[in-house]
Amino acid sequence: MTTKQKLIGSLLISMSFGWVVLWWFIKTGYEVTMSARDASGHELGASFPITWGLLGIMVRNVSASDVNHRLTLSVIGCLTAHLAGLWVLWSGTLSSRAKTRFFLVQIPLFASGILGVVLWMSSLINGIPPEGKCIDADPWWATAFASWVVVSVIVAIMTWWTDRKTVLCPDYVSRQRAVFGDCL
Repeated sequence: MTTKQKLIGSLLISMSFGWVVLWWFIKTGYEVTMSARDASGHELGASFPITWGLLGIMVRNVSASDVNHRLTLSVIGCLTAHLAGLWVLWSGTLSSRAKTRFFLVQIPLFASGILGVVLWMSSLINGIPPEGKCIDADPWWATAFASWVVVSVIVAIMTWWTDRKTVLCPDYVSRQRAVFGDCL
């Protein structure tokens, strides 16, 4: 993979990491905030839409002990997979095929993320704002893990595409270096 591709993959992985952490904070904030209303009078509850004001209230109510108390094995596993993904992406000793396999294995490991992708896509298509039950329900991690599944697919395709080009056209890398120099 070129450095540019690795940087793009790293950016995607970092954004996904941030998304999982954000959802972990929102879930924790939802659990510690029993009843609240935002400035517009919207109430926090399972059947009510989540507004930006309610999100701000939930995140402000989170303390370090709350976050630690609600740390689950699934969150630790997903965040560890992100860090391992960064290492795999930048590893000079692993082949493109090994990198592709690592990212493809993430899909069945975090299969609940596929459900999250479907839920979010249906919400976006139908124009339905997320409600409290999206956060309160047990599969909240489906929404959080959706980003990791999508990023894993994208990075797997990027690594596979690079491997495909080098296998089918052995002088691909040398031609790229001739055009772009050693900055790749």
